[in-house]
Amino acid sequence: MPDPLPLAASNGVELAKGVVWPLLVGLVLWRLFPTVRLVLQSRGFTVRVGGAEITVQQASEQIAAQLDDLRTQLSQVKADVAHAARPSSNGHPPPASPIAAGVHRLSRVLWVDDHPQNNAFEMAALARQRVRVVTAMSTAEGLRLADSDGPWDVVVTDVGREENGRFQPDAGLQLIERLHERHPGLPVVVYTSAPTLARTRAHPALAASAGATASGTELLDILGRLGRGKAPGLAPAHATG
Repeated sequence: MPDPLPLAASNGVELAKGVVWPLLVGLVLWRLFPTVRLVLQSRGFTVRVGGAEITVQQASEQIAAQLDDLRTQLSQVKADVAHAARPSSNGHPPPASPIAAGVHRLSRVLWVDDHPQNNAFEMAALARQRVRVVTAMSTAEGLRLADSDGPWDVVVTDVGREENGRFQPDAGLQLIERLHERHPGLPVVVYTSAPTLARTRAHPALAASAGATASGTELLDILGRLGRGKAPGLAPAHATG
């Protein structure tokens, strides 16, 4: 007969997930939608928010700051739920949000994507944590920067992209393989769409990555964990091939 205590704890965690996620989504929409709507409707350079007139740039910055805060809160809730699911965690304080605890420890991130504008909010979130993000739009450019402009804390890559005028559906996976040959120990994180992630989930290169996700919040979580594991004052080993 199954032990009722772990079963109850598991059920409690699942219940918490079912209740917390819709509440957080509602909170995001409630907090961001009014300002976003005003910005989209504005034909000038200023909008009125709460009786105060602010520029569109200021409104955008405030939206970004609220998004950062909500991502950190969501990250903390996930950490708390995971902590509560571990029977051995009783009596031990839950860990801090990976985003808040680790992202700021990163110094340099190489981001390979043929459409970097699609990652603008995530890159801006890193920049606000004083993380320098350098972009590359092809595998060749990414490898050149990895070889000549390191060291890097982590590489982020998409999966499918245009390479030499043709779409290569597994370009990011090939990049992972080549980076692991040239720079063993350099973490590579995959950030792509959910359908692409499902299609490539069983690929050995994806399994060898430091993480793979289609969620911006989970991406920052992964980067935060990598940053939290980084020894203060030390950069990853830099090898050239």
